[in-house]
Amino acid sequence: MSLRLSVVLVEDNVDDAMLLLRELKRGGYELTCERVETASEMKAALDRQHWDLILADYALPQFSAPHALEIALERGLDCPFIIVSGQIGEDAAIAAMKAGAHDYIMKNQLARLVPAIERELREAAGRRSRSVAEVALRASERQLRALFESALDAMAIFNDDRQFVSVNPAACTLLGLSNQELIGRSIVEFIESPCDLEQALSNFYAQSRATGELKILRSDGTMRDVEYSATANFIPGLHLSVLHDITERKQAEEQLLYNAFYDPLTGLPNKAWFLNCLGRSLRHAKRRANYLFAVLFLDLDRFGIVKYSFGHLVADRLLSATARRLGTCLGPKDTLARVGTDEFAILIDNIHQIADATAVADKIHKELTLPFEINGHEMFSTASIGVAVGSSNASASPSPPDEHGDRLWDYSATNTLNQPEDYLRAADTAMYHAKAMGGGRTALFEPDMHAGALAMLQLETDLRRALKREELQLYYQPIVKLSTGQISGFEALIRWRHPTRGLVCPGEFIPIAEGTGLIVPMGAWVLEEAARQLRQWHAQLPSGAIANSPLPWEDAPLSSASTLLTMSVNLAGVQFAHPGLLEHIDGILQQSGIPGETLKLEITETAIMAAAESATALLLQLKEQQIQLCIDDFGTGYSSLSRLQRLPIDTLKIDKSFVSRMSMESESLEIVRTCVDLAHNLGMDVVAEGVETPEQLAGLRALKCEYGQGYFFSKPLDAKAATALLASNPQW
Repeated sequence: MSLRLSVVLVEDNVDDAMLLLRELKRGGYELTCERVETASEMKAALDRQHWDLILADYALPQFSAPHALEIALERGLDCPFIIVSGQIGEDAAIAAMKAGAHDYIMKNQLARLVPAIERELREAAGRRSRSVAEVALRASERQLRALFESALDAMAIFNDDRQFVSVNPAACTLLGLSNQELIGRSIVEFIESPCDLEQALSNFYAQSRATGELKILRSDGTMRDVEYSATANFIPGLHLSVLHDITERKQAEEQLLYNAFYDPLTGLPNKAWFLNCLGRSLRHAKRRANYLFAVLFLDLDRFGIVKYSFGHLVADRLLSATARRLGTCLGPKDTLARVGTDEFAILIDNIHQIADATAVADKIHKELTLPFEINGHEMFSTASIGVAVGSSNASASPSPPDEHGDRLWDYSATNTLNQPEDYLRAADTAMYHAKAMGGGRTALFEPDMHAGALAMLQLETDLRRALKREELQLYYQPIVKLSTGQISGFEALIRWRHPTRGLVCPGEFIPIAEGTGLIVPMGAWVLEEAARQLRQWHAQLPSGAIANSPLPWEDAPLSSASTLLTMSVNLAGVQFAHPGLLEHIDGILQQSGIPGETLKLEITETAIMAAAESATALLLQLKEQQIQLCIDDFGTGYSSLSRLQRLPIDTLKIDKSFVSRMSMESESLEIVRTCVDLAHNLGMDVVAEGVETPEQLAGLRALKCEYGQGYFFSKPLDAKAATALLASNPQW
């Protein structure tokens, strides 16, 4: 559940303000915020309402954090005041803290923001709690006693010897003893703590306050969960603790957790919990050599007949009885879950050989041959079991034949099984093969069991051949300079003309290429072919140049883009991380003779951010060759703006999903506007993808977007058609 938080934001930079608010929302806060830039605006905001938090940039053109702090202190505000600044010297930060600021955070370290706010809000609450206690103790005995006695939460005062000095009626109810029975007894008698209680109390005295949760042992032996807030020495030698009973809330949370991860009929874990356990086994397999685990997928044969013959009640009891039977066949560390109506999954962890998994399956078959007694009916049930085995082995290998002459294969290392869901699906597939053989049997997953997996493997094989047989070809989509309406460059897009399937969609074969590593040679070919075509167009154009007049809203160009026709080429994340990329691009530039500034590499923001610091070094090396760099599909991933401004990026490419909805959704229009403004502020230009209508074109021009691309101008064309389009010198 979101926490409400009202914030005064002393900030003149809209982008920085949006970044701070996004960080707070990610921290789970529902915000009420007012941004101010001057002293008068801040005073007006403070007059209008009470605020929980003040975040202030250190220096604004007409205002500053120290001045804002003075205003807050003059009004006697007791709310956290945190400085969030891009640049603040240590001396200035120390001076601000001494003046009353609670913390300071650099804008490139916003991961500290939410923890700092939570800490200061807790401390502010603690200050308010102590203040109430101090006022009460200075008030008359009658007023103090009225407040103390009428409190709904348990309140207790104890001395340095940890003995109760005073308790209110709510505390008596919580602990199950009268006032007379509690006075003089040690608080330690009633605390069940999993940690070192002596150390916790020592820390409490040293820090003067403590909050948290603990278990209270009542006089009748029952336990209660409480939230506590304690203040040390609110009167010298006396300490106040307030206890709020959260037992019912804890029980409700545990019930919700149970409902989320357990099956109410059988009491077994459900599919979500099973996949979580399976994910843990997968992680173990990646870290430990010779690690082996197995997934068994079990389906009751002819369960539908039981359900429709005897009714749902009998069927449910059969499922519960089956679950108990299955449990007797497993070891204490094995995981059994109900994952469907009459389907169960079993995770056998850390086995020594594949035969261990089939032995468990054989034991289950034998156990299920015994009859079930359900509501006076004797019934028998068999099960079909599929097995998928996972290990840390580098390659799959067959086991020796069993007594039936069948080979048992371990296909865990193949690319088809990477996620917990993949193993569960593989075991499910094998189970259907066992059922197809008549039921009551076990089948191990093999690659040819799943038609989709086989088709995927065939497509991968065909793709490898396509590179050798030159079945791949490039299409080119023009990129138009919106101020002139003329072509400024093209984006190279790969297509695969399969000999039997025809044109294969890139969305179908690109993931295969990335997953198998084929994207590296494929991407190398794309770069070479695109550079060759660009060199040919440069030779055909007058002086190799294109019309590229200045934008009407520009005093100076936002980038150093050449007036030569450019070629944009996409780099996949795997390709971007390949160690030989830089040398390959250098070779292409030397061989083709095209200037580096005419080549634009498009990289998704996800790939750039995932590569961490190595990405920055590689981008800088590419910039040394004058190569232009573009963040592709901007807005669909997650970018750290503080890192983004440090990267040598020339262009942001706005994803077509936002452009296509500009005229229909104001939110999409504002996203596009924000992206354009952000790019311009960072010294970059903008390409808008997916331009399909005159209205979108007009809107982008109004937003001062430099370039556009989409079906409004042209669909992707083969080299011949693209050359003809270029020769016609269109102007939109």
